[in-house]
Amino acid sequence: GHSDGRAAENGAKLIDYDDYGEVKIAAALLYEYSALSLERATEYLTRNPHYVRNIITKHLALREHRTHKPPRAFEHTEYTFEIVCDIGAFRDLHRHRMLTQQRKPYTTDNGYAIPQDIIETGLKDEYAKAMDGAAAVYSDLRSSGLSRECQYAVPFGYFIRFVMRMNAREAFHLCELRSTIQGHPSYRYIAQEMAREIKNVHPAIGKGMMITWDGQDELARIVAEQRKEKKERERG
Repeated sequence: GHSDGRAAENGAKLIDYDDYGEVKIAAALLYEYSALSLERATEYLTRNPHYVRNIITKHLALREHRTHKPPRAFEHTEYTFEIVCDIGAFRDLHRHRMLTQQRKPYTTDNGYAIPQDIIETGLKDEYAKAMDGAAAVYSDLRSSGLSRECQYAVPFGYFIRFVMRMNAREAFHLCELRSTIQGHPSYRYIAQEMAREIKNVHPAIGKGMMITWDGQDELARIVAEQRKEKKERERG
């Protein structure tokens, strides 16, 4: 089936995280800059949790740009997301190799969304007809015993369900990179959702992420263009 705009399930859901994630990261940051053992630093911050967010926030404030990677201490906590998005967006997110990924086969069972651009150009019915036609071909191939080969009949507009597990340092890289204005709206939405989910459970980490939210697009685009023009002028 299909729906106008986003299907209800499309998004990123945080299904596993560490309650003490921020404590662990703050302890690892202290470890780098103090004489304390990691065990002692962890004990100290568990007893004095009011220092935890301050330590993380101050460290992240040192970053001036998303290319300034957070320190190794941010590898001390992990997140597991279950994501549902179109296969096209999945194929871009799938390029992040340095984390854990598990996916289900391509299928037409999860449905699809009709992109806003298609609706605005008046091609909604033709789009749905093509997508539904592909689903019929997929179904015929699968029922004839071609359980793997039938994936070739699935258009990239259909949704896929997959899991990504990553540490906080990897999450910074993925969410910041994939939310930029140059990105496709499908995976930008997923990157933004992942950042929101992290912010809900670990506010200091989430707030420290340099996410490009919708609505910042125009300003960010102007800044990017000005930077490009400046570089070209300097080259002469």
